[in-house]
Amino acid sequence: MPAVDVTYLIPAFRAQATIEAALRSAVAQEGVRVEAIVVDDASDDDTAAVVARLAAREPRIRLVRLPENRGPSAARNAAIAEASGRFLGVLDADDTLAPGRTRALLDLATMTGAEIAADDLVRLDASGAAAGRALPAGATPYAFMLDPASYCADNVPMAGRFGTGYLKPIIASAFVAERQLAYDPSVRLGEDFLFCLEAMLAGARYVVSSTPGYLYAARPGSLSHRIAATRLAELEAGLDRVASRRMAAAAEPATAQAIARYRAGLGRAHGFLEAVETAKEGRHGVAAARLGRDPALWPLALRYGGEAAANRLPGRRRARGAAQ
Repeated sequence: MPAVDVTYLIPAFRAQATIEAALRSAVAQEGVRVEAIVVDDASDDDTAAVVARLAAREPRIRLVRLPENRGPSAARNAAIAEASGRFLGVLDADDTLAPGRTRALLDLATMTGAEIAADDLVRLDASGAAAGRALPAGATPYAFMLDPASYCADNVPMAGRFGTGYLKPIIASAFVAERQLAYDPSVRLGEDFLFCLEAMLAGARYVVSSTPGYLYAARPGSLSHRIAATRLAELEAGLDRVASRRMAAAAEPATAQAIARYRAGLGRAHGFLEAVETAKEGRHGVAAARLGRDPALWPLALRYGGEAAANRLPGRRRARGAAQ
C-alpha cells in the first residue's frame, strides 16, 4: 500500500446515527491518501457494528474497540497508537469533511513549514443548515499563524465567541512522536485545545486558513446541560500539568500572562456552572449568594444564565409565577 498522508482519529461513543457520514467524508478526500481509525469508546448502541460493516468493504477504515468508556482523550491516544499517516487529523464522529479539505491543509502545511494546520469550520444547526463560521470573514481568503499567547487569548471560556480551539487541525505525526505528545486521558472537555497548546509550547508552528473545509454539527442542549463543572475542573488540572511539563515555554512573559488569563476564565466558568448546578439541586439561596458575592460571575450570569440559573432563583421564580 502507498504511504498514508493523513490518519483521521475518530473517537466514537453512541455515534451509530452519524459515524457513517463522517467516515465516508474521510475516505472521499481528493488527491490524498488517508486512513480513518475509529475508536469505539464502549458504546452501548450499534456504533461498532456500523464501522465494522464499512471496514469490511473499505480497507482504509479500521475499528478499535475499548473495553470500557475512557473518554475522547483516551480514544484519540488509542487511535494515535495505530496510525501510520504522516499527519494525524482530528475528526469527531458527528462531523464531516469537504472533499478537497485534506489536500488543501497538506499544501498549506508544506508551504509554511508548519507542524499543525487547520481551516475554518462551518457550523451546522440541528437541521444540517449552515449557521455560521468560526473565523471572521475576509474580503479574500487569508491565513495566519497562531502562537501560544494568541491561542490562549482567543479561547478564554465563555467569552461569547467561537474560538480557534474549536478548529480541527492536522498535526505532523513525527513531531508528536519526537516531543512525546499525548492527549491527557483525565480531560474530557477541551482536550483538542490542550493538546494543540502543548504542541505549540513544544515548538510546533500552527497555521490557520480562513477557507472552510470542516463541517461542525450543532450539539443540542443548553450550555449548562452540555458542560459540567467537574469537566472544567479536569481541564484546569490538565492545563497546570501542561504548563509544568513545558515550563520554559510557558514562563515566557506574554505566554504566561495569556495562560493566566485563560486559567482565570476557566475559574470563572467553573464558578458559574457550580452555581447553576446548585440551583438545579434546589438550593436557590446558596446559588444566589454564590453569584452575588463574586462580581466576576455577573457577566456570565447575564450572558448565559437566563435559562440556566436566573430563572431558578427564588425571586425570579415568584415573578414568573405572578406573570402567569
